[in-house]
Amino acid sequence: MTTTAINNNLSECDLQEKCAEFVGREVLVCLSALVNEFMQKECCDFIDNYPELVGGYVENEDGEEDFIEIYEYWAVSGWLAEKLQSKGERVECDFHGLCVWGRTTTGQAISMDGVIRELVQEALS
Repeated sequence: MTTTAINNNLSECDLQEKCAEFVGREVLVCLSALVNEFMQKECCDFIDNYPELVGGYVENEDGEEDFIEIYEYWAVSGWLAEKLQSKGERVECDFHGLCVWGRTTTGQAISMDGVIRELVQEALS
């Protein structure tokens, strides 16, 4: 484990700890099973009603299209939803009264996601 200074003399270990605390406070519950169940129901027009929670092609900075795949769905605080949106993340703030983040990464702890680390570092500076 590295002890390189990251931000405000914060070591990598300390940053990881701050990120884990942040996720524990701002990421509420996994909704993947629920959202996937809604997607299967033809009655609710999921794609039309919740386009931010559906993967697909989006235009990047170069004007080219990238395919975005959403792997997980998480209920997050309103504050985090706003911050994630400002970073270009897929967020729906009116999913039956919940703010839902469509996470486009998987296989690692949320606290290790680049966008989460960036938000924590910004909050600490």
